[in-house]
Amino acid sequence: MNVRENLIRRIKDTLAIYAVRIDLDKGEASRAAENFYCGLLNILKGYDLRNMNLEKPNYPAIDLGDAAEGLGVQVTSTATRQKVQDTLDAMFRNGVEQDYPHLVMLITKEWRDSRKAFRMDGVCRFDPNADIWDTNWLLAQLDGIEALEKLEEIRDYLTKHLHLVREPAPALNLPLQSAMAEGAFVGREKELAEIAKRFETEHIVVLSGLGGMGKTELAVKFGREYQESGRGWAYFLHFSGSFGTTLRSNVHRIIPNYSMEGKPDAQIEADALAALNQCGKEELLVLDNADEGSVTKLRRELSALRMRVLVTSRQESDHVMELGRLSDEELFGLFRCHGAELEESDMRELIEAVDGHTMTVELMARLLRRERRKETLTRLKKALGERNLASGEFSRTESAYHASPEQARINEHLKAVFRVSDMSRAEKTVLRFATLIGESGLDSEMFVQAAAARWRNLFGLFLGTKRRTRTRDLVQELADKGWLLWKQDDIKIHPVVRIVCMEVLKPKEENCKMFLRGIQAQYDQKRYDHVKFRQMAELFENASTTLEDKTGFWANEAGYLWGEVAETQRALSCDLRSVEKCEQHQPDSNNLAAAYNNVGHTYGALGDHQKALEYELKALAIRERVLPEDHPDLARSYNNVGYTYGALGDHQKALEYKQKALAIWERVLPRNHPSLALSCNNIACTYYDLGRLEEAATHMRRAADIINRSTLPENHPNRVNYNQWADRFEREARQARGGA
Repeated sequence: MNVRENLIRRIKDTLAIYAVRIDLDKGEASRAAENFYCGLLNILKGYDLRNMNLEKPNYPAIDLGDAAEGLGVQVTSTATRQKVQDTLDAMFRNGVEQDYPHLVMLITKEWRDSRKAFRMDGVCRFDPNADIWDTNWLLAQLDGIEALEKLEEIRDYLTKHLHLVREPAPALNLPLQSAMAEGAFVGREKELAEIAKRFETEHIVVLSGLGGMGKTELAVKFGREYQESGRGWAYFLHFSGSFGTTLRSNVHRIIPNYSMEGKPDAQIEADALAALNQCGKEELLVLDNADEGSVTKLRRELSALRMRVLVTSRQESDHVMELGRLSDEELFGLFRCHGAELEESDMRELIEAVDGHTMTVELMARLLRRERRKETLTRLKKALGERNLASGEFSRTESAYHASPEQARINEHLKAVFRVSDMSRAEKTVLRFATLIGESGLDSEMFVQAAAARWRNLFGLFLGTKRRTRTRDLVQELADKGWLLWKQDDIKIHPVVRIVCMEVLKPKEENCKMFLRGIQAQYDQKRYDHVKFRQMAELFENASTTLEDKTGFWANEAGYLWGEVAETQRALSCDLRSVEKCEQHQPDSNNLAAAYNNVGHTYGALGDHQKALEYELKALAIRERVLPEDHPDLARSYNNVGYTYGALGDHQKALEYKQKALAIWERVLPRNHPSLALSCNNIACTYYDLGRLEEAATHMRRAADIINRSTLPENHPNRVNYNQWADRFEREARQARGGA
């Protein structure tokens, strides 16, 4: 790509992101758009446009005007016929056409052509086919610019006014991933060629097949070869329930240092999508394990991406590329690749016994490269032969991976290979812990540290560093056997293997509690990044659904962590599960009140303050019954209810409950405690909302005085803010009294 093409591409990407931002925020961003497009059109078309609203507020019909050209421009994000007609009506009603006879509608999103004419109550120059400019028109103008100087001027203008020009696409932290050791990929030449052929005519290719057949490895292999060939960059994303959720959960990898605070899900998804669309049409995204929802719907959602997409899925659908089994020769190669040198007849017998399932063959190969090969071979033949799999008479467990008889049959093969009696107690314990790991894996040091806390009961005298070293060695050994995946500092477990381990090892809260407590202790001690918080949230959510979480404790932990990464809907789901468990096993307890309060907080974060109030009042009712009158949790409940009443606009009720909270804090806290200052601040703001400025000033000054007596440093933000707010409230109160 030459310099000119690269400039045009980056400018287009930036304008596309800005258009999304305007559409999401029709307030300040929309008003700022008038100034932005005024300057841009002046550079792009050589106009001398001015912002008419700065000369006369709410200037009728148009936002921008070039008096010399007689050109008036209406800037809008509303792409409807009615908006155009309303602009024309306002133009003629106010006589704007006399000074600006040429009208242009600049629509900051896509305009769909209309075949119907517009009503013209006067005479002006307006051609719907030529004078309705949208984002596509704007981007098309760039293609006609040959001069690098002009393109650089536009780029510099965008950099100055938008600050949205991002790093080149290769800076995205979406590396290709692989579960296999280097050099372990065998065969699939025809499939690689077929994927390449499909991409010649298709934008999205879906690779379908049973779990454990090697879809992910094939997709990653294709991505590596695609990248090495110079056709474009390749990236990897793990699917998370829906494409929107996938974008939200990976936004920090797509946009470094991105802040999710205060942004709705739709905006986060739009920003992530726009950043991904900085990638060109020749670049490739591997979207792995799209096993939930509709493949057809997913195709429609992925059509918003400019880049090519290779999807792996276990779902059957139209227009997918079905991944079949490897040939016998290729499976022989898989045995040899892992150092299992067997007679061809023995390999063929094992392959036939497991229907040529790729993962099962690999796990057998890993076992057979170790010592006692002859004994292991005999044991595998016997175990696989004893199972009456051909009749279909085998146990079925409720699982997504038992969606078909073929997948359930594969799981039975794996259980025949997975012989618990051949494993040490420590290996079984580590695998049991690993069944709780979510799809995004878990940081290896976090896993090792939490698992090592358990070994005092297993290894006696091993302490501290020795326990962690022994645990790390166990993890590596299980990874060598293929039961765990250890890649890029994260530990993962293949979903198929996870199901087998759960069925055989039967993880329960009593045999996983120490491990979970070890994970909990780590996030209590450290402030982890978004990725690690997400990994822990998945782990605790898995614990809440797969273990006997009678108290709802792990669901509560998951809800808290999902809230930390702004996955509010998942937080709500976990919080409601915690409430359900508490209602069953701990009715009328402060634990149930805390669970109700968490649900209320999450509803509040979602903007549903009526639902938030419902649960916060439930929490308050319990706490008023079971807690002493001066208990801090009771004060917190009063404050929560007061805050929500305020959010609903009932400031008198808000004041009532916040005053109850303050009464408790005054009895139980030192006179210089910051929480006491915060309570006074809350009441001051409520008085201010009620228009009672004298009381607001009194309480805000009291809050400032408490903070000034506290142990907080003099330059602490709370000290500065409280004193500034106290000064402002007192000034407004004096003005209301008519004072100076």
